Amino acid sequence: MEWLLREIIPIGGDVPYHFANYIDFKEILLPNWQISGWSDASFAGFQLFQSYPIFPFILIYLFDIFVGSGVAFKIVFILGAVGLPLAIYWTLLQARVPRPGPIFGSLLSLAYLFHDDHFAFGGNLRSIFSGEFAHSLSILLLVLFCGFLFKAFENKKYVPYAIITLALVGFSHPVSFAVGFLL
Repeated sequence: MEWLLREIIPIGGDVPYHFANYIDFKEILLPNWQISGWSDASFAGFQLFQSYPIFPFILIYLFDIFVGSGVAFKIVFILGAVGLPLAIYWTLLQARVPRPGPIFGSLLSLAYLFHDDHFAFGGNLRSIFSGEFAHSLSILLLVLFCGFLFKAFENKKYVPYAIITLALVGFSHPVSFAVGFLL
């Protein structure tokens, strides 16, 4: 856990570029009230957030207010992996799955997280450390959306929570959003 609290960033895959994108987001775009713009971070530059979701970077910024850029980046970087077992447990409780089903579901999510045969699909630890952290966050939010959906079937006051969570899924990754939209 010591690495989480140090002002260093993980390296591997696209991760350093995502951190550079966050710094551009924080220092160039936000002061000018923009959510998209141009970055000179690599090669001849590229359009920021044209093809990568914005919500994870907003979340990093909110953590950055309290803990600094490097630590905030790593918190959001691992949030999807750390939160997934808890979200699955909560969602299975909302679905009224009898005990010990939620515990088993939560434990089975660890098999998914530690599965390392693919790194480009997203969600597992190998893909997170190659740069797919937004997708892992969207999977976490998708599971939470399912939980709010179960609650909304019983009590309509949870419908706004489900809608907001699905919107956050959409601002985190389009593939997870498509799955959630089809539910």
